[in-house]
Amino acid sequence: MLAHSDIRGHKPKLAHDLFFLASKERQASVLECTGIPLSAIRLPIGLRVLSGAIVIAFLVHLTLTEASFGLMTCTDLAPDPGADLAEGDAESMRNAETEGFSLHLTPGIPDDCPAETASRRLVLDLDVCCYNAGALGLMFGVGVPAVLLFAVGIPLAAGLRLWLVRRHLWSPDVLATLGFLMAGFKVNTFFWEVVIMLRKLAVVAITVLIEPWGVRVQTYSALAVIFAASVLHSLYQPYKEAQLNALELVALVGAFLTFESGLFINDPNSGSATVLAATFMVFVANLSVMVFGLYVIRRSILRWLYRNFATCCNGECC
Repeated sequence: MLAHSDIRGHKPKLAHDLFFLASKERQASVLECTGIPLSAIRLPIGLRVLSGAIVIAFLVHLTLTEASFGLMTCTDLAPDPGADLAEGDAESMRNAETEGFSLHLTPGIPDDCPAETASRRLVLDLDVCCYNAGALGLMFGVGVPAVLLFAVGIPLAAGLRLWLVRRHLWSPDVLATLGFLMAGFKVNTFFWEVVIMLRKLAVVAITVLIEPWGVRVQTYSALAVIFAASVLHSLYQPYKEAQLNALELVALVGAFLTFESGLFINDPNSGSATVLAATFMVFVANLSVMVFGLYVIRRSILRWLYRNFATCCNGECC
């Protein structure tokens, strides 16, 4: 029999069971078999509220990240001057020039837009020019603080908290508040969820911060991030289950092929056959990730059923 103090003494086998088993009924069964009272995992209301707040913060992190960077994302409403225009578009532009209209004086266009950048608009509000005083105030007064507080702050705060409690990862209060971040990972890679969040943050940041340098530079930068993430994943194999490691690697390869194919699709020198082949590659890569993911889910469900209904027999836990 194990005493209540054994939880805080970090018994490896008990910690493993409490941490990785998703079913509350199964956790109760393990506790009953070990002789530890269920009251041992009851937490104060403050820790329950904190746990809920942390879960919500991580659930909305990507949405907050995209919205925060959206406050600093601009798009070009005007066609590329060097691009070939269709006959109707060219005729419309000639008519507009004949009637004396210019882009920054067109009705509905704010008069404070700089003439040389009048076509650059904020993605979240196309009536706002990107480089006037109001837009710059919105970018640096709201966008930058939001990025630092939400996009960067949430994963860094979680990583710092995990590091501070790294010697007490198996205590009930840590498992209740931060256990969902460590679920499924090996003991020596308990922090890997933060690594994944930072990778997603880097990809979103690339789409915004490197946008002025063009699509090709953005894509190459994203490929570098995905390649680095794939190398780190292959070196550390952070998940406890081999199938999850394989699924993550397949997803990273799928993302790499998608970005790589996008280079050919957006290349003006690519012929129709090249574009078609690249589009097919995107479809195959993402379909492969989906099919393999469904296979892993099926295996996980079968394993969960086996663990919950076939591992306790004759009143003893196997």
